[in-house]
Amino acid sequence: MKTFKEIAERVSASDQTKSKLQKPLTRKDSAALKLKVKNVIGDLDSLAWKLENQIKFDDSKIHTVFPVVKHIDVIIKDIKVLDKELKKIL
Repeated sequence: MKTFKEIAERVSASDQTKSKLQKPLTRKDSAALKLKVKNVIGDLDSLAWKLENQIKFDDSKIHTVFPVVKHIDVIIKDIKVLDKELKKIL
């Protein structure tokens, strides 16, 4: 499993690799990117719902769940902003 440091640092491709991989953006690629963002939102919403409603926590842990759910809601809100920004360029 990757550590947070490894996730935070994205490896950049060399110019040679970029020339091999890069291609024009097609409608199919655009739709796939939009779908990925939509799926991330859906997955996070499902996770928050499960934490709130489906999983039974001990009384000692129940108060720690609410901040996690609120943080998930903040991330969802940020991803929706990202979705709007992507729609402008796609």
